[in-house]
Amino acid sequence: MSFITAITTGSPTKRKVSAVKNKILAVTLRGYPELLNVENIQEILHISRTTAYALLKSGELKSRKIRHNYRIPKTYLLEYLNETA
Repeated sequence: MSFITAITTGSPTKRKVSAVKNKILAVTLRGYPELLNVENIQEILHISRTTAYALLKSGELKSRKIRHNYRIPKTYLLEYLNETA
């Protein structure tokens, strides 16, 4: 059971659960820049480079492309995590 799951188990409303998760994730992401790169996503999600690019190319994890590089605003990552949780 993950830390987030342990905290949210038995919560009275979905809105409160989401608020708690967002606060935890915001603290976790505090040391990262506002625009994340693929390496940051790999580190945060504990996934391979191939999986990170697959998420980005499929649009499952929203991103912006700056020249030839993917950049992911923290808000997009939080949205992705809320949808998958």
